[in-house]
Amino acid sequence: MSTGKFRVIIVGAGPVGLYMAHAMQQANIEFVILEQQKSVLAQSGQILFVWPHTVRLFEQIGVFEE
Repeated sequence: MSTGKFRVIIVGAGPVGLYMAHAMQQANIEFVILEQQKSVLAQSGQILFVWPHTVRLFEQIGVFEE
């Protein structure tokens, strides 16, 4: 079995995709994020819902710390 470097493809730049990108960066693993949207959506009265387990992941990496 080869033990060479590998790349990870992350599909989607939503909350979990960005969490995975952070984890890959911390582990020094090369990755690329594939996202369908061409730009960040403008906030126009939209609500972002984040599942509790995703909030726990974000807490682990310090997203909510000042």
